Amino acid sequence: MKIAILIQCHKNPKQINLLLERLNHPDIDCYLHIDKKADFTDKIIHRENVFVLPDEQRVSVEWAQISQVTATLNLLNTAVAGIRGGGAMTTIG
Repeated sequence: MKIAILIQCHKNPKQINLLLERLNHPDIDCYLHIDKKADFTDKIIHRENVFVLPDEQRVSVEWAQISQVTATLNLLNTAVAGIRGGGAMTTIG
């Protein structure tokens, strides 16, 4: 059984990479939404089970605003597309 982990982040790429290392398993796919205001996409671990949303799906998230919901929906849609497509998504790296 495949497990999809959805992560929204806006800072601390080193901590995110530590989490991704702990979640490194063939049955786990990790989907990341990096806040549009953040500029560390290139610092995230490059692996076949780590999927970073492309720039056009990234949102500038404001606390307690609809942008948080939009980011969540973008993550969910990307994960569902990856699962239905057999994981045939673009990965970083």
